[in-house]
Amino acid sequence: MDWKTIAEIAITFSAAVGGGGAVFIGIVKWASNIIADRLSKKYEMQMTKEIEQYKAEVGKKQHVSIATFDAEFAIYRDLCKAFSEFLQDLFTLIPISEKSLPDRQIPMNPDEYASTSKEIFFHALSASAKSKDLLTANKPFIPKEIVNSFYIILDLTDQQLIRFSERYNKLVPGEPQEKMTLSNDDFAVSQKIWEQWNAISDSIRDYLRSLEIVK
Repeated sequence: MDWKTIAEIAITFSAAVGGGGAVFIGIVKWASNIIADRLSKKYEMQMTKEIEQYKAEVGKKQHVSIATFDAEFAIYRDLCKAFSEFLQDLFTLIPISEKSLPDRQIPMNPDEYASTSKEIFFHALSASAKSKDLLTANKPFIPKEIVNSFYIILDLTDQQLIRFSERYNKLVPGEPQEKMTLSNDDFAVSQKIWEQWNAISDSIRDYLRSLEIVK
């Protein structure tokens, strides 16, 4: 019901029953109350909807103190730094693909390849151990889903380290090319590791954004 309709009803009714202005004012007041009531209910429904949306958004967030947030942020920063350094070594030994070579590459000269790859391999072993120790020490303070994602990476990286060591140990004097050749399976596992690492990065970013600092 709009104001035009109200006026038409009031004029028609007052003309029919008499009473002029008093009747007209009475009808307008009655209709105004109806509209006001409908508007009130409309805004009440809208307000209720907005409140429910706000409650839903608040429910998605976890409220933490600034000290807790800083502590968790430091844990993820240290973990990401350790895993990043480890993966840099691993992808130098076994790249993501034959076309996607790392910034640091192992010289293909047989003598240089043997010494350089050995140095990087043992550095990768050390970086792997550091990453595992950091994860184990901080596991109680990290969501289970993220911990499990890190362990998936460690399982895959262990496979790659074993692959590389087996290939290295099969070196036949005078035939170094066998040792330097990587298979499609080697590249595929490194690609899977890279995808898992990106997924973990996204998970950590989303988790930190879900935290609401309470001052």
